Amino acid sequence: MVPGDWVVWPVRLLALAAFSIVSFLTWISFRGSSVPGCGFGGLDCDYVLASRWSKWFGIPISVGGLLVYAAIFGVSWLLTQPGTPRRQTCGWLAILFLSLLAAGSGLWFTALQIGLGEFCVYCLLTHFCGVAIAGFVIAAVPFLRHCDRVRSPHAPEIIVEQERSLGPPHQTSNAGIRISQFALVSGLVFLGLVTLVAGQLLSPHETFQIEPLADAGTTTELAGEFFSETGDDEHPTSATTPLPLTQPSPANASHEVRMGRHGATLPTGASVLDDPVDVATISLKPVVRPQRWLTLIPSRPPMNMYDYPVMGNREATHCLIKIMDYTCKHCREMHHHLETAQKRYGRQIAVVILPAALSLKCNKHAKNKIEKDSLDHKDACYYAHLAIAVQEVDETKFSTLHRYLMAEKRVPPVSEAVKFAADLVGTDALRRELKGAAVRKQLHANHDLAILYSHRLPILILAKQKMNGYPKTSEEMCQVLEKVLGVKPLD
Repeated sequence: MVPGDWVVWPVRLLALAAFSIVSFLTWISFRGSSVPGCGFGGLDCDYVLASRWSKWFGIPISVGGLLVYAAIFGVSWLLTQPGTPRRQTCGWLAILFLSLLAAGSGLWFTALQIGLGEFCVYCLLTHFCGVAIAGFVIAAVPFLRHCDRVRSPHAPEIIVEQERSLGPPHQTSNAGIRISQFALVSGLVFLGLVTLVAGQLLSPHETFQIEPLADAGTTTELAGEFFSETGDDEHPTSATTPLPLTQPSPANASHEVRMGRHGATLPTGASVLDDPVDVATISLKPVVRPQRWLTLIPSRPPMNMYDYPVMGNREATHCLIKIMDYTCKHCREMHHHLETAQKRYGRQIAVVILPAALSLKCNKHAKNKIEKDSLDHKDACYYAHLAIAVQEVDETKFSTLHRYLMAEKRVPPVSEAVKFAADLVGTDALRRELKGAAVRKQLHANHDLAILYSHRLPILILAKQKMNGYPKTSEEMCQVLEKVLGVKPLD
C-alpha cells in the first residue's frame, strides 16, 4: 500500500463534516439568528459568535473555515490521482499546510472560548475535526531521507531499473517531502496564524447594529392585543384607554367614584381591597388618563406609554422602548448601560420596558424564531409574568422590582423574586393579577412585537430606529444616544 492511502478517506470525511458545520455557522452569522440547541450546560453559541473574535475585518471567521476545509477535501483527491513525483509532493505540501492551519486555528479558537468562559458546541466540533485531520496527515505524510534523492554515479542503470519496478510514477519513493520543506510549511502556517490573530485584534468590532424601523404593516400580522385599530388618526385609541364614566343615579349618589388603573369602575360599596389594581380617587367628572403616544410602525396606531412600565420620567424628551428577558445576559448588560445613561442625561431620556421570555412555555415564537428552551431560560416566563403583574397592580412599584431583578449578574431565584414582589404590592393582589388574563395578554403582545423586529434580544427602539444587539460598555451606549438622539450630558 502506498504511504498515505489509508488516511485519505478519514481526512475526506472529517473535512466534509467540518465544511457542513461551518456552512451552517456562516448562514447563522449572515442571517443574524440564534443558534438552536446551544444554550445549556455552559454552552452559549450566540455569545461566542457575537464576540469580537468571531470576525476578521468584518468577515465571519467561518468563511475562512469554508475555504480551508473545501480545499482539504479537494486536495485529498489529488493524492490518489496518478502523477509525477513533483505533483505528488505538491499535493502533500498543500494538504499538510491546510491541515496544520486548520489545527492551529482550532486550538486558538478553543483557547479563546476558554478565556471567554463560554463555549459553542458547533465550533468545538469543527476544531476537533481540524485537529484530527492534522493528526492523520502528519502520521501518513511520506518524509524523504537525504539518501532517497542521491543516486550513485557508478550504478545509474540499477537505480533506473528499481524505479521502473515500483510501478506508476505516483508510486515512486521520490513522492514525498523533505524535512526542510516541512519546516517551510510550518513557518507559513505560523505566519497565517499571526495574520489571523492580528486581523482580529485590529479589526473594528460591533456587538450591535442601528437600523431604521421598517413598515411591517403589509408583511406581518401583529397581534391586536398590542395595538388597537382606530378610525380617527387624530384621536388614536388603545385597548387600555379608560372607559367613559356614567353619572351615578341619585339613589347611589356619591361625592366620588373610584376607578381602577384601566378604567374599571368599582361597584358601589366595594372596598379598595376588592380591586387589586392601583386605585385613583377622582371627581364625578371624567378624568382622562395621561397620554403620550409613541409610534413604532408607520402603518400601525401608536401606543400610550402611560399604559406601560417606564424607567425614568414619562415626560422625558426622548422615550426609548426596550424588549428584554430577565434571564438574558445581554439584556442585563444593556440594563446597566442604560442606567448609567439615565444618570448622565437625566430627564432627557426614559425607557419603556416590555418584558418578554425566551421560553417555549409561554412564547409561541421561541421554537423557530427566537431561541429553543435552555436551562438559562427555563424560568423566563415566571419573571416576565411577575414583572407585568406588579405593573398591573401598582405601576409605581415596577421600577423597584425591575432594579431588584436586574441588580446582580444573574436573576434571583424565582421563590425569592415572588416574595420580593409580594412584599411590594401585597400577596393577594399579586396572586389575583397573576391568575388574570391581562398579564398573559400583555406578554403575548410583547412577544409578537419582539419577533416583528428581531430574532434576538435585547431590542432597543429609539427615534424610529432599532438597535439589535448590545453595546459593550456604558460609554459606547452613551455615544449611540448622543449620536442618534442628540442628548447632552448634564452639567
